Parts: sequence; structure tokens; C-alpha cells
Amino acid sequence: MNKMTDTNVPKSIPLEGCLNFRDLGGYAGEGGGKIRHGQLYRADDLSKLSAADITRIEELSISVVIDLRSAAELSHAPNPLAERPGFAYHHIPLLDGVNSAPGSPPGIQSLPEMYKSLLPNAGVQINQVFQILGNREGRSLVFHCTAGKDRTGVIAALILNLCGVADKDIIADYALSYEKIRPLCDMMTRRAREAGIEIPEHLLRSDPAFIAEFLDFLKKTYTGAESYLLNTGLSAACLTGLKASLLSKTA
Repeated sequence: MNKMTDTNVPKSIPLEGCLNFRDLGGYAGEGGGKIRHGQLYRADDLSKLSAADITRIEELSISVVIDLRSAAELSHAPNPLAERPGFAYHHIPLLDGVNSAPGSPPGIQSLPEMYKSLLPNAGVQINQVFQILGNREGRSLVFHCTAGKDRTGVIAALILNLCGVADKDIIADYALSYEKIRPLCDMMTRRAREAGIEIPEHLLRSDPAFIAEFLDFLKKTYTGAESYLLNTGLSAACLTGLKASLLSKTA
């Protein structure tokens, strides 16, 4: 796979309590435009944000939060932005009722299978996510899960595909996560082993082939993100407005 050009490398936001907080902007999209910087951010678990982290997030003008974690995850690790003044917080669990820690979803043999299963099984939730994205009225937004690579990775892939971003850049964006969250993965593996549980390493990774398989399924089954999102009940006007808000002729 070709390396991303410098102009396409997402801007990582260094935070004390979050490893995988990134600006989704910079990728080339349809019509010669690029995803605007400072509009959408993707992240891992926000429950350990420090006071300085929250100040930094506020400085980025982020005021909308979409939490994709399960109810169980949220109960165990509350989101500090949920009750903070100035933030519109939305909890939209893509896998509610399932402990989404790597290795635990029953019946899921691989991450690509889990990703693909979200399209037919979580259409209502994905519709809700994109309603919020389309109606954010120019406000900057962060969406996140626990590791920031699986549920967050699927939503990021749908957004980028909708905007006409090339597969190679969607894949490269996804693949960055394992590098970012490696300390978290090592800690999870160690704790699991102490409890007598072995987490399959491939469930911790963000290998390019995983999201490539998802993108292939998206195209073969639905012809792409736009058609899929229309099938969930989103309006063409909503999607057109979302693309217009995200795509710019400048980086």
C-alpha cells in the first residue's frame, strides 16, 4: 500500500488521557475537494481525560460528542463531557448489550465480520449518527468508542467513502489506530492473561486488510456509503449538506 502524502496525514492531537484522538481532515475527496480540518475528530476512550485535555478539546471548538460505546462500557467509564456545559452529548451504542472489549463478541470470528455485520444490524444507530453529523450546524464534533478503531473506524470509513475519499486513504487512516493504541493493547493483553484469558492478537490490531474487506463488502452489497445511508432512511438533502460542510477546495 502506498504511503499517504504529507497533506493527507491526519493531525494527531496529543492528550494526557487519550491515545488516538485525530483530526479526520486533509483527505482528498470528490470534485477535487478535501475534507476540511477542524470539523470532525475521531478518538478512543475519553473517560480518562484530564482537566488540561478538556481545555484542549474546548480550544479546538469541539462542542458535539458521539459516544459509540455500549451501555455497560459507559457505566464502567463515564464520559466526562456528557454533563459538561457547552457540549451536546449523544450516546449511540453500535453494539449495545455486547461487551466490546477485544475477544468478547460472541459469534464474531474476525474484525471484518464484525464490521460488515454493523451495516445490516445497526442501520438505525448509524442513521442517528449521520443525522447528528448532518445537523451539527458547523460545530466541530468528535465521535469515539473504546479503542477508537472498530466502531469508530466503521463510522470514519463511511464518512470518508461518502465524501469520495480514495480507498487507499481510508485504509491508511484506519491502519494508524494500532500504532496509536499499542500501549492500551499491551495493557489489556497483560490484564487478560493475569485473569487467565488469552486475547487473540488479530482482534487488537488495525490491519489494512480488515477495513479493505469492509469497504469491498460496502461496495458490493450497497454500491457505497451514500446508497447505504439512503437505505437507512437518511435524506439526499442531509447527505448533500453533510458533504458540502466537510469538503473544501483547500486543505
